[in-house]
Amino acid sequence: MERASRRGIVLGLQSLDFSACRSESALQQLHRRTITPKLYTPTARRKISIQSLCNSKQYRRSEQHGNPRGGSWRVGIAAAVGATTVAVNSSPDSDGSSKETPTVAPAESVDAPLFTFGAIADVQYADMDDQWDFSKTQIRQYRGALEILRAAVCEWNTMPQISFIANLGDIIDGHNNGLKESQVALDRVLGEFNLIAHDIPVAHLIGNHELYNFTIEELQRGYFRNSLNPTGTTYYSFRPPSPSPIPWRVIALDFYHTNMITSKEDNEDKELAFRFLQAKNPNDLRKEGVNWKAGLSAQDKRFVPFNGGFGAKQLAWLREQLADAKRCGDRVIIMSHGAIAPRSASDSCLAWDYQDALTVLDEFPGTVTAVFAGHDHNGGYTERKGVHYITMPSPLNVTPETGALAHAIIDVYADKMVVHGRGITARLLNSRSATFSHARGNIPEASSHGPPLLTSHL
Repeated sequence: MERASRRGIVLGLQSLDFSACRSESALQQLHRRTITPKLYTPTARRKISIQSLCNSKQYRRSEQHGNPRGGSWRVGIAAAVGATTVAVNSSPDSDGSSKETPTVAPAESVDAPLFTFGAIADVQYADMDDQWDFSKTQIRQYRGALEILRAAVCEWNTMPQISFIANLGDIIDGHNNGLKESQVALDRVLGEFNLIAHDIPVAHLIGNHELYNFTIEELQRGYFRNSLNPTGTTYYSFRPPSPSPIPWRVIALDFYHTNMITSKEDNEDKELAFRFLQAKNPNDLRKEGVNWKAGLSAQDKRFVPFNGGFGAKQLAWLREQLADAKRCGDRVIIMSHGAIAPRSASDSCLAWDYQDALTVLDEFPGTVTAVFAGHDHNGGYTERKGVHYITMPSPLNVTPETGALAHAIIDVYADKMVVHGRGITARLLNSRSATFSHARGNIPEASSHGPPLLTSHL
């Protein structure tokens, strides 16, 4: 059988002194305790084994789609030995920016990663037939998205070393609200996440489609509350669960801390958000079915109701988190439903106050390694000042032609991070087989949400 290459991109990290804050914090102790999440549990959760899940009719149909470059996804998991990736070693430039010096390195390091996590974004499940998106450019596979999540869970369950799973938001589609099936749909999708083995916790983020279906209070009571986020807050931080303390922390941001999504609740804050948008966007922002981006150009396209802002309070909290991480010698991975950096996603998927968020990150060079996001269903990538911004594509976009997967597995080492894409995520990471070396201000021009500049040869 022909060996299939494991897809990946290695992202370089700057060296930091990890001598500080070695003792295990109370937060780490909490994360190492066994906490039973009180989530929206399906009333009749399916009692099936992982093996029967992988052998189910739906899963076999997904597997038969295989990989458009040959071989099924199972082959891709097993045949990782000998694959090569591009290692990006970052070093500070004279102006404080970082230049990337790519070198070819084995995909599998001799040393085990410090930790591994899985990621998926924008499942947006609904029990409804496929439909065109608003722009009439992409068919959305509403029922099929659940099968893509099921396949991701099946692979994650073969990897007991995984520390956590990142669900980057939009777990169900807004259509469920109109269908009066919000709770049923959420139960169904969380039922798939609940099949993750080895007590691997899931870090849930808030997306616009959660807000189309539930109030913040409803989400805080169930959706967010688990061992990674015991208080159920919409933004939080945690250390990756590990047998021994590791100098890393993950920060989950609330992309919609400021928003005007009023389908479930109306309050003064949302009215203020509406007036803020009204000053930026001349379109009828309260009317559904309108092209809210009409007349807007470039990054002004972000001023639309399906986006949101982090807000001053959350950004002050983020500054405190990064300051503490720098003091402790921690590296940081940030997760957000929507994009923070231009060119990592479509301009229409940026946070309203993305510049303010970038200003905070710029205050702590070398602390943040990567920012993972969703929201833009096509995905994207860019690098800015040594931080890698990765936007995950949506399972809604999966067809037999694109590959029947849309998740990722991320290995984090002391000096690099390897992102192993699956299906359309793999295509995003490897759509250009070229190596670039660039400094800040000299980044080659590309599409606003194009493929990464540094990829592997497969």
